[in-house]
Amino acid sequence: MFPWMKQSTMAWAAMAVTLVALSSPVFAQTRTTTRARTTAAPASATSTPSRTTSYGFRGTRPASYQRPTVMSASSRGPRVMRTSMQEEVIVDEGSVYDEVSEHAGVRFSEPCGCGGHGCDDCGGCDSCGVGGCNSCANGCLVPCPQMTIRDMEFFVGVEGFKGPANRGRDGSFGFNEGTNLGFGLPCLTSDILSAQIGVNAVQSNFSGAAFTNENREQFFVTGGLFRRVDYGLQGGAVIDYLHETWNTERNVAQIRGQLSWAYEGGDELGFQFTSPIQDDFGPSLVDGLVVNETWTPTETFLFYYRHTFDECSGMNGRILAGFSGESDAYIGADWWAPLNDRWALNGNFAYLIPDNNLNPAGSINESWNVGMNLVWYPGGVSRYRSRYHRPMFNVADNGSMFMTVQ
Repeated sequence: MFPWMKQSTMAWAAMAVTLVALSSPVFAQTRTTTRARTTAAPASATSTPSRTTSYGFRGTRPASYQRPTVMSASSRGPRVMRTSMQEEVIVDEGSVYDEVSEHAGVRFSEPCGCGGHGCDDCGGCDSCGVGGCNSCANGCLVPCPQMTIRDMEFFVGVEGFKGPANRGRDGSFGFNEGTNLGFGLPCLTSDILSAQIGVNAVQSNFSGAAFTNENREQFFVTGGLFRRVDYGLQGGAVIDYLHETWNTERNVAQIRGQLSWAYEGGDELGFQFTSPIQDDFGPSLVDGLVVNETWTPTETFLFYYRHTFDECSGMNGRILAGFSGESDAYIGADWWAPLNDRWALNGNFAYLIPDNNLNPAGSINESWNVGMNLVWYPGGVSRYRSRYHRPMFNVADNGSMFMTVQ
């Protein structure tokens, strides 16, 4: 398609299968009953309405659509959730999905989902309002696509890492900062898919390294499509781009895909892969000598399990394990924990262990990354968690984009 997309057929095929599967009705849950959208409260609800909010369902709304009434938590009336396909599901009292994750987009009058604030307007806890631009016009950046501050995050942190570019000597340590934005695509995909774009800048090796006096600077860009659901099949694919200057200057790219099954309560089982689509050949200055070499993003195949420790706050962690295209072993983990309604901490580690039988120079090709970030959500943490459009993928870093240098 493009001359820089040199490989891989497997990666593009996997991305196509992922996107087709997400839009297929075959994967919709059928254990609950489905009904057409209504603009009034469910008839089965008996208690007095407390506040109003909007559905998390991302279909096209008619011009006359009004925000439905949400019943008190004590009434335990039916809830609305989103399945793998684009539909609205009414979950009856006592259903196995009654305790589904907060991604449902329905908020009750209890303080759990809103951090103790009321669900009344954009100034209070329209962290509960998930209706997009129409429900909070002042928060919109671009009407279509639906870009709002509630789907944005800004982060700053520290990162330590090592790989073949370190020549088996000093590791790299420094600081990183960036932003990640998710948004809906109602005009392009009928809101079946969401999109994301983010950047991450890393500065390290401020005192140089054993083989160069230069500082190391990296600039990552991540962008792509995804789909979130309350339960069932979800996933997406992004392209990661890296521009690096150190003892060399490189521009490389990879595709990163993910397909998972989300369970009620927020737990998740999934598969994730990375595959190179652009490598870079050129000179590097090592110990005063010019060396011509090729930088290629490492191909990986990973399985993971994510556990939600607290449904109310959303605190969760994930473990990953798998292998690379060169039979190297991979282990990793990441976690996310809110501090309050605006701030959270996240961290991760990744370790790629070379197969010394195939690669005698194991110490040179050993790769690892450890990082931690302080994250700010201008729209609030609870708003962010209740949105289907929030980014599915973290912006690429040295743990999600390992390098092979030859």
